[in-house]
Amino acid sequence: MGLREDQIAEARATKTPDGKRIYSDEQIDAYVRQLDLQQTFSRSVLDPNQPEPPSQLLRQAAQGISLNTADEIEAYLRTLGGGDREAVLRDVRMKLKNYQAASPIASTAAEIAGSVPLAVVGGPAAGSTLLRSALKVGAVGAGMGAGSGFGRAEGDVVERLGPAVVGGATGAVAAPLAFGGLKILGALADPVLDFASRKFGDKFSRSVETEIRRITEATQMTPDEIVQRVANGEPLSENKALLSAVRLLYAQGGQPASILRGSLGTRPEALREGVIADIQQTLTGNIKDPNVLRGFNASEADRVAVRNQLYEQAYKSGGIITPKMLAAFREALKRAPDAAENINSLHLAKTGQKPFFKLDDAGEIQFVRAPNIQDMETARRGIQTTINNKFKSGQGDVGTELKPFETALRQEINNSSQALKDARATAASNKVTTESFDAGKRAFGKSPDQIEIEFESIVGKGGDALSAYRAGVMDQLRSKMSSGGRTSMMSKLEDANTKEGAIFRIIYPQDKVDGILKLAATAAQSQRAAGKVMGGSDTFAMQAEAKQQGINISGQEVLSALGGDSFSAARILGKWMQKNAPNLTPEQKQEVAKILISTDKDLIKKALMDNSKWDEIQRKARAIGSRITRTTPGLFNVPTQNLREMISQ
Repeated sequence: MGLREDQIAEARATKTPDGKRIYSDEQIDAYVRQLDLQQTFSRSVLDPNQPEPPSQLLRQAAQGISLNTADEIEAYLRTLGGGDREAVLRDVRMKLKNYQAASPIASTAAEIAGSVPLAVVGGPAAGSTLLRSALKVGAVGAGMGAGSGFGRAEGDVVERLGPAVVGGATGAVAAPLAFGGLKILGALADPVLDFASRKFGDKFSRSVETEIRRITEATQMTPDEIVQRVANGEPLSENKALLSAVRLLYAQGGQPASILRGSLGTRPEALREGVIADIQQTLTGNIKDPNVLRGFNASEADRVAVRNQLYEQAYKSGGIITPKMLAAFREALKRAPDAAENINSLHLAKTGQKPFFKLDDAGEIQFVRAPNIQDMETARRGIQTTINNKFKSGQGDVGTELKPFETALRQEINNSSQALKDARATAASNKVTTESFDAGKRAFGKSPDQIEIEFESIVGKGGDALSAYRAGVMDQLRSKMSSGGRTSMMSKLEDANTKEGAIFRIIYPQDKVDGILKLAATAAQSQRAAGKVMGGSDTFAMQAEAKQQGINISGQEVLSALGGDSFSAARILGKWMQKNAPNLTPEQKQEVAKILISTDKDLIKKALMDNSKWDEIQRKARAIGSRITRTTPGLFNVPTQNLREMISQ
């Protein structure tokens, strides 16, 4: 027990002879206060060697977080095992008062630091209205002011009520004023920095950037993914997740609508034509004419001319008519006597001469003159015509029986004339080419399973047949594009579940199909976007989007506000006060429209991920402001007494 406690105990124990106390409790308390006053540190004392009181930083911080009740809590804890609680409390308070008098700035700062958690917890929530925020700040200020005043005062509950009321009233008025003032400062500072960044930093306005970022949140993609999509040729205006927002901007008319129309009105056709041009270049090979049928017919005429020239040269070269050749001719004609008429008709049409043979009554061949190699080739063709007719007329068995004799005659002719053999091979190849082209023209009229089988057969016939088949497919594709399916063909090709899409994947070169399908998908999406934005009626999604336009609140701002960024919270609350009208200016809407239709990845990157120095300055300014705005309404009430004491000195 110290000297003071001994004196208090002695005063209480001093009594008159009749047992009454000489000193009342009031007299003792007055004496104690006088002693405290004598021990209080003061800068006004004459003694220059007065020692500085010991630091009470931790106790001062504890006062801040406990609304000035830490001294009483400490006294209670220290006397749990026994002791005079009032004496300990007086000792703690004396040390705090001396430290505040000796170091007013440090003590105030320590109390402010201690009160930060309370101030943060009591800060306004993101998304509240301005009125609700002000009311909450005022309520928090009143509560913290009242609690701080009550805890700082000494005496019983009644004696502390006065300081508590004064502190509560001060907090209720001062906290909203401090909060509102900082909000106004933030609202003024951010546009100034935004103007400077656009003026000297070559960047979009904050409203435009935030609107673009808000719109693109619907894609659920990262900025890097969005930039890559744009680099691949898909502007934001054609992203299916953003069509409601684009439609809304278009429906408002004016210059933004003209900008969107200029892109969406021309891009689908341009992309479609580009895809068709790439497909045609791949499928038609050497056919350069955009009209595939005309180009193929021209090449067909060239092939016929070459074939005829080969035959003429072979006929001029001649060949030996062997007994085996004549015997093969007789055997074939004996089994197909009706072929004689076909042979003679063909011979007359080809040479303009009378037949070189005739049949007697017994059906035996009588040569009118010695046949040459052209006569024998004409005879073979006549027999082949008869065989073909048998198959066409339903007499396939007869045709099958006759075929070996035609083959034997052809073999003898080939043995006699290599030139004629080569000419015939060329003619056969030309025929396969023509048939393949015709088959390709009918491809989309068949099932994918049929085409899979047919295509395997075509591939087995060689490169010329394959090229002709693909050219035929291209001819039919062009035919479909010129009809009512022009705008829907890209969608059908890019969809593997459609008949056209499945067939296309079968016949297109496999090393190029993925690339062309991506182009087709882009063209198809462009067409769908044009239809969605420039046609059709408003939907519920569009109406919901209309309620959001102009808010200009990005996900980043919300996250910043939730993390304690009061400047972001202030911008969120100030931009959108539950009004339906958009707050973008016509010029800003034009900027938004230009960004939406752009395929410049650098432009989109700048709008979504601006990392300029000006942007960094704005971020730092908002970060500093956020810490001040977030905590000041609560902190304003904590060190009121300290500040008054500092000012009075």
